[in-house]
Parts: sequence; structure tokens; C-alpha cells
Amino acid sequence: MIKLRRLLLSLSLILTFATCKQATDDDSTDTYSNGILSVQTVSYNANTYIFKVRYFVLSANNSNQLIHSETGGLPSLANFSSGITSYTFSCTSVSTLSTPPSGHHSTVLLLDEGKDAPYADAPLREQSSRRFLKTSGDDYGNNFTLAAFASGGLIPHDPVSIFSNGFITNANVFDIPLAQLHDTEFGGTSPVLHALDSIIQYFKGNASPNKNIVLMSTDLDDASPVLEDSLINRAVRNHIRCHIIRNSDSESNDLLLSKIAIKTGGLITPVQYLVGTDLPILSSRLNDILKGNFQCFEATFQMKANRSVFYSGYSLFAYLQLQLNPGQPTYLPFYAQI
Repeated sequence: MIKLRRLLLSLSLILTFATCKQATDDDSTDTYSNGILSVQTVSYNANTYIFKVRYFVLSANNSNQLIHSETGGLPSLANFSSGITSYTFSCTSVSTLSTPPSGHHSTVLLLDEGKDAPYADAPLREQSSRRFLKTSGDDYGNNFTLAAFASGGLIPHDPVSIFSNGFITNANVFDIPLAQLHDTEFGGTSPVLHALDSIIQYFKGNASPNKNIVLMSTDLDDASPVLEDSLINRAVRNHIRCHIIRNSDSESNDLLLSKIAIKTGGLITPVQYLVGTDLPILSSRLNDILKGNFQCFEATFQMKANRSVFYSGYSLFAYLQLQLNPGQPTYLPFYAQI
């Protein structure tokens, strides 16, 4: 069996949007929440790889809905070389579509309470967690729970504390735990994979078929005995999607988190925990994303190489760059595999 190789490519996929008139006269003041929803291989041969990326751009000026856009030219990808191999890119189509309906959801909101206390204790994170849970609770048919993790610190149950007995529908139950998590500096390390694996095993018969984990991660996993491929396989076997909301101030875990999210069918998005409006925008629409029938963009990319490099098992790690506000590029990590 040929050992699979991983090619890590830091690409800038430059997308330029010509926006329609927004709710205000000054589009430059708009703020956004962006994320990758899925990456799908279309076809490949030894020299060409074609894949689709689904992503969203939610606009505060458009009531947290998908940004209005007109086709002002196809998105462009920067050509590059790696060793003796040269790569060129072209975009063959960009469209707007809705994701497949998934129905009401059973979701665990999983908060990283490890070493990065300024991010773990950020008011925006507490407020956005509360907003997501209450929005889900107001939508009859969903159920959920709250969990938090750290290791070697003061978290009550190492590595994961769960704040309800099974999945429930009343978000008010979590008001006190969320306040306590915000007010307490637990310390310790951040065993991201161990925590995810524990939650995957937590799902029981009372969960709906639409099973989700929403992880708010603050930094690098530095304490897990769990292997990423084992975790991914267990999540896929149990039909559990792992959605990753990661700290945009840290890129140290991007490959790992992107791989987990994409391979389990989850989204990945960078947010600012300390300042900004991207997390509040996202939390107001997260329930809609989990239920499906969610409007998004889909771009099809063709990647060509000057020699035979693409094969079954080939993997790609890249950054999608969105040019929304002048001089303020946004980078969205994603993972693709043939």
C-alpha cells in the first residue's frame, strides 16, 4: 500500500465581490461573519484536480443574511510553485445555493476553558454562547447541552464537564453555568481532541439524527492522547458533525481543526473572541446553519500541475482569502482530500 503523502499549500484564493447597495449608504462600514461549510472533490487526474468550496459571508448591514453580490468577474487564485512543480488555478463557476435540509438538531456546545484565559473569559464568547442556545431553544424541536473542557486545572471533571443530564430544550438552564465559566479562570491545558472524543461518545439514543458538536476553540491542542484520524472515523461512523469556531488570533491549529471539520461534515470559521462583531453575527445564524436549507456561495476551482502529482489520498490545506473591506483581507482555512 502506497503511503499517503500530505501536501500543505498556503494558498491565497482571492475573491472579489462587487456588492449591491446595502442597508446603509457606506458599505465600507459593514461587518461580516465568514466560514467554510464544505469542500468536495469533483474529479481529478494526474495533472488536474477540480473541487468545490461552499462558504458563507453574512453581512451585518443585510440583517446577518448572506451578502448581496453581483458577478464582477470570476474569483481568482494565485499561481505558485513548490520545488519543481508549478501550479495554476482557474475558477470555472460561482453560484448561490441552499444547503440540504437537515432538520432539527441535537447539539453539544463545547467551550475551551484551557490556558488562554483572556479568550476563554471574553464577554463576546459568553454572550454568543447564550444567544445560540436561546435561539436553538426558541426553535421547537431542537435539543442541546453545554460542556466545557480543560486538563490539569480547576475544571470540575477532567477533561470535560457537562452541565445537564442529557439533551434538553430549555436554554435558561445554562445561564448560571455560562456565567460561572465566564467568571472563573480554570487554567490547565487544552485537550481539544480528547474533549471532542469524549463528547462523541456522550451522544445517546435521545439525540436526533442531526447530531452536532460546536467547538469554540481558543488555541493549540497540547494535551490529548487521542489521534485525529481515530476521532474523525468515530464521528463519521456515528453521523456526528464537528463544527469548529476557532480563535482568529491563533493559526497554530488550523490544519488539524480544518481537517476535523471538513471530514466530519462540519463548518470551520475564525472569529475574534475579544473584539469585533463576527461571533455575534455567527451565533445569531448558527441554528439556521445546523438545520440546513441555508443560503451560501459555491465556487468551483480547477488546480493544474505541470507534472503528475494528484492521486487518490492527495490532500490540500489552503486559505481562502476574502476581500470584503478594502485593506482588510479575511483568511479562511480549509482542507480538501481526493
